Amino acid sequence: MTVRATVAGALLSTRRRLLLVLLIAAAVRVLFLVHGDAVVALHGDENYYVRQGASIAQGSGHPGSFRPPLYSLLIGASFFLFGEDPTSVRWIQIVLSLAAVGLLYAVCRERFGPRAAALSALACALSPALAHFTHFLWSETLFVTLFLLFLWLIRRFDHGERFGYLAGAAVALALAALTKEIAVFFAVLMLPWFVLRGERRWRSGTRHALIFLACFLLPLIPWTVRNSAVHGTFVGLSNCRWFPIATGNLRAEDALRGSTEHEEFIAHWRRMTDEVEKEAFSRRAALRSSMLLSKRGACEGRDGVALLAGTGPGLASAAPNRSPVRKSRRACAGPMRRTTYGLMTAGRIPSRPSLNASSKSPQAATTPRPKIMP
Repeated sequence: MTVRATVAGALLSTRRRLLLVLLIAAAVRVLFLVHGDAVVALHGDENYYVRQGASIAQGSGHPGSFRPPLYSLLIGASFFLFGEDPTSVRWIQIVLSLAAVGLLYAVCRERFGPRAAALSALACALSPALAHFTHFLWSETLFVTLFLLFLWLIRRFDHGERFGYLAGAAVALALAALTKEIAVFFAVLMLPWFVLRGERRWRSGTRHALIFLACFLLPLIPWTVRNSAVHGTFVGLSNCRWFPIATGNLRAEDALRGSTEHEEFIAHWRRMTDEVEKEAFSRRAALRSSMLLSKRGACEGRDGVALLAGTGPGLASAAPNRSPVRKSRRACAGPMRRTTYGLMTAGRIPSRPSLNASSKSPQAATTPRPKIMP
């Protein structure tokens, strides 16, 4: 009787802690919504998701495949049930965020105990970033909740090896991938974990890995088949893998050089109508800008700019005052980067000239860098 009373008291204490943390989290998020005048206007990707959700709510389906569909479906369902008002979506995201706090508490409690779980959940509840994200029509809140659900289910499976937990974890991760494609990489990492997580259990681990993979792929196949049918070629979960890399790199390059290549890239990208061609164009721009930034980081000052143009001194002589070890690293990095970049851009940047007096002329330092734009 004493043991039962002790267990019941501990359970009641745990529930009270969780309830208190959830009330604090709800209060913070509601206050942000009531007094957050800045979130009324749509920002950036919010316009895309609102257009997709409105199209779904009106019965026109999900146009294109630029991003995975799940968050757009959530907005479409909210618009269909409550009208095309972004505030309804924000209230739904507050509920999802509270679920994320509860899931974090559950995951930490099983691993570290109730006190650590309460502190972790409280930090999540009071986080200004997480509270503010519930009011932006972005996919992060939904993704975090689904990913925490995956962690909780896979943790439960690790304790009891029940098929329901295994399948549920795979489906939760698949839904997270249908929200943000990055979750696919976690599925790849899970496969060796199943095989190696226990001694002398590689056979059962392999079986669990195959079951997990099948349950993970099952929700993804219909969307992939639909995308491939729409575009006439194989398309995975989205056509937005290279676009963020290209825009991020070009912004950095524009800031370094005072150029306008990012604006030129966006203008050209918007004129294109085919999403597959947009993705290929973004990939080329991302790879070129990545190599240019990498080369720029390997050089110093005006000599580095001249090297990008193919008319400046070599990497080894760009910093004569450096240590011999650093000189050696820079000398080895130059040919490798130049070869890789040449393979990707089919010789857009000329080969580095030999080190002679003419390569160190004043005109070399002012030679402009070749344009990234095709």
